[in-house]
Amino acid sequence: MMSNDPFDDLMGSGADASSRFVDQLTIRSARVRHFLWNHRPFKARADLKEANRDAEFLEKQVIRLHRSLLALEQHLASLDDLSEEEKRARGMVTDGLIDLGKGEWETALDSFRTAIQSLSDSGGRVNPFVAGRFFFTVEARWPPELEHGLLMMTIENLGEHDLPAMRIAAPAPTGWIAEPKAAQIPAIPPRGIIEMGIHIHPSGTISENLVLSKQVSIVTGYMVDMGDVSVMSRVENRTLRAIEGFVVEAWLPRGFSAKRVPFVQNLAPGEVVHVATEIDAR
Repeated sequence: MMSNDPFDDLMGSGADASSRFVDQLTIRSARVRHFLWNHRPFKARADLKEANRDAEFLEKQVIRLHRSLLALEQHLASLDDLSEEEKRARGMVTDGLIDLGKGEWETALDSFRTAIQSLSDSGGRVNPFVAGRFFFTVEARWPPELEHGLLMMTIENLGEHDLPAMRIAAPAPTGWIAEPKAAQIPAIPPRGIIEMGIHIHPSGTISENLVLSKQVSIVTGYMVDMGDVSVMSRVENRTLRAIEGFVVEAWLPRGFSAKRVPFVQNLAPGEVVHVATEIDAR
């Protein structure tokens, strides 16, 4: 099986890599037929096993492209007063979904890449969670010398192009208010990293959520890959007693929803667990 992900960077040379991947799959299929015709079943079985693995891998990448196209389609549908470039990008996305339905995934990939590039070049409203490849972490900290908390955010651009500037609602924990309420994040170059902190303070009502926020440390990481978002949270009990029965409700960007949220039944003193938030696959 090929070691390189054919969709490693949808904005880069993904289409060429995908073509090479399919070419290799075609060659393996031909080898299987050759060995079967020459009564060499063991050789055929080995190549067939590899061909099946390649086919399964390619299928996953096509599903990923389908999700990316749908995410971009939904993003454009949520905008008001589309510009000419945004309307053109919407048409490209529609064409891409049609081509993908016909099995013409390379053409669909080209449509997706062209739509994203067109939006970026024209200054269109691009949702980075749909068009970018980056790793995003969120952590609430409670410095003892301060009367407020700090919401720490880190973004690392994993793509080969600049990550567009974005404005996101501050992902404050339940029961806390962020100041400012939204974070303005500048464009980030390839492999660039940016860190920023936002003040958070109680909403005024003492509740179990407020107490729990300081007892449990939660760091949530978001792996964003062209509309495909994976969410994992590290949960640590910082108290000397067990904490039972609470939901880890991670912040999600606009346009994304949780299919299932994790529930921690019991967290022993000092214990650390990692839980995933299942994102609706649309």
